[in-house]
Amino acid sequence: MPSCTSARPRLGVAENDFKVGIDVIKLVATFSALHLVDRCGRLTLLVWGASGMALACGAVGLVGRQLALAEDGEAGGFALRAAMASAVLFFAASFAYGWGSVTWVYCAEIFPEAQSVGRPADSAEQVFC
Repeated sequence: MPSCTSARPRLGVAENDFKVGIDVIKLVATFSALHLVDRCGRLTLLVWGASGMALACGAVGLVGRQLALAEDGEAGGFALRAAMASAVLFFAASFAYGWGSVTWVYCAEIFPEAQSVGRPADSAEQVFC
């Protein structure tokens, strides 16, 4: 996930704090999704992940519009910046437990016989593309 280099300074969050926050959320969401994938089902996780990402994108759009209109000295500025950072973190979590983790499960199921070739190739494609 991008580090939001253009938006992060306007949110008032330190670069390392924001990156660590996103990484911790992604780690927790991915491991919880891998635990739930057989209990809830792949489609359920994909739908919930897509719904969460859509909500987060909508929130980023609405809050971003308000931030653009707000003046620097306005009292609600901190609340808007916190809402924007929360929406970005929620997007990262939604992606991690939905589309991010379920694809790794599919990789293991698609290449059961060709594990020595298929899984590394697919993993490299997911990581580097």
